[in-house]
Amino acid sequence: MVAPAAGFYSTPGVGLNQVRIAYVLNQKDLVRSVEILREALLQYKG
Repeated sequence: MVAPAAGFYSTPGVGLNQVRIAYVLNQKDLVRSVEILREALLQYKG
């Protein structure tokens, strides 16, 4: 997984020439954590 790094910094202009790289070891846990976060956001919204 790769994401632009500029969004991780609050200082304008920082991270423009960087990327963040993530190596997912357990895809099943990652998918489950997103499901849990989705449910939490729905509960918070309601």
